[in-house]
Amino acid sequence: MSSPKYIQNHSMDDPPLHFYRPSSFPTRADASGSFDEVPSGMFLGSFAVCMYSSKPYDEFYSSMVEMVISKLDHDLTIDSEYMEELLLSYLKLNEKKAHKHILKAFLDVIEVLKVE
Repeated sequence: MSSPKYIQNHSMDDPPLHFYRPSSFPTRADASGSFDEVPSGMFLGSFAVCMYSSKPYDEFYSSMVEMVISKLDHDLTIDSEYMEELLLSYLKLNEKKAHKHILKAFLDVIEVLKVE
């Protein structure tokens, strides 16, 4: 997976993106990104990331894939409850402008999981 593209001069109309990164995946922070460790719950050991990106779909898709891989590394299973919680967490964290990218990324992740 490629590194996130950080935007130094983003439009004020573009909301920041919020997503998760498992602690086992390398991340990069600069002036446009911030990281907060998730204190508890289903995504324990993950980091909530806030950043601006010119490719929101790619960022959400990569983040969701990383979360699924991390879950599979620990539990070897992905159930509907986990996937529902993953989707709802992204929708709750982000503004409505980002929801179309979140839903498309989520559906693409589901499609890949169905094939495997």
